[in-house]
Amino acid sequence: MARVATARQCLQLDFGRQHHDAVRRHVEKFRRLRADNYDLLKDQPEQAYARTGRYTNGTVSLLDLLRIFAEHAEKHVQQIHSARAAFKEFKAAQAAP
Repeated sequence: MARVATARQCLQLDFGRQHHDAVRRHVEKFRRLRADNYDLLKDQPEQAYARTGRYTNGTVSLLDLLRIFAEHAEKHVQQIHSARAAFKEFKAAQAAP
């Protein structure tokens, strides 16, 4: 016997696809921006990284700013890994008898 999906299930499936597509687009945009930034910075002379400017916590060098941004991105990656692990645990608990 064929299973007929409810309207709610169809909406959930459609939302899931839309969400997946949005995440994929954002990850791809992040990857492109990282590559563009690398291209911009790779040929800079070493003294360029020592240049300073004002940031939220005062004066920082370009190298310091790049480290801040890299660490910020890594924190988001860790958050994503934690959220995925929690979701897998949740789904496993739901599937358990």
